Amino acid sequence: MGRGDEIVFDWRVIFGFTAGVIAFLACGLYILSILRGKTAPSKATWWIWSLVQIMLSITFWQSARDSNAIWVSVGYTAGAIATAFLTIKYGESGWDKTDKYCLLLSFVAIGVWISTNATFALLGILLADILGAIPTVKKSYLEPWKEDLPAWGLGFSSNVINIFVLGSLWRLDSLYPIYLLLMTGMVVIVLFIRRKFVAPPKG
Repeated sequence: MGRGDEIVFDWRVIFGFTAGVIAFLACGLYILSILRGKTAPSKATWWIWSLVQIMLSITFWQSARDSNAIWVSVGYTAGAIATAFLTIKYGESGWDKTDKYCLLLSFVAIGVWISTNATFALLGILLADILGAIPTVKKSYLEPWKEDLPAWGLGFSSNVINIFVLGSLWRLDSLYPIYLLLMTGMVVIVLFIRRKFVAPPKG
């Protein structure tokens, strides 16, 4: 390298990778909580999310101008797939009406992703992801001690960092990172508040 050459430091690369690492750690902490019997994940949420995250990552990668923000998506995709398989043994038993409706509607939204243009595809898959979140948000409210607050807190932290990777908040490809920030933030708030009113399980 000659003297005239300059090293261009892109802080967004560091932020994006850091956010991805924290997302991996959050998923790992959540999985550890499941294996210890402290968390009972929703089957509907994690099977929807495992499918949705794969497609959402593909869509985000194809449409994103800020490729550094993809690392959080990769972390969540790996975590969602692993957690989905763990729900077979460790998840909540049965499927209630909310689970079934969200699963059905998510397939409709996924159908939109498959059959339409990039803009509506991203909106359709985001809708499916939101539908997947509903059973877990509901469970967080009703049974706040069956979700892992530290893991959700780490996930929220990764999404906060990821927001700073985006070049602009007003582009279509920023919807996904903003959605992740709002969704994980909502779960953290619900868990934090509800634990003040609901006693932890004995034993």
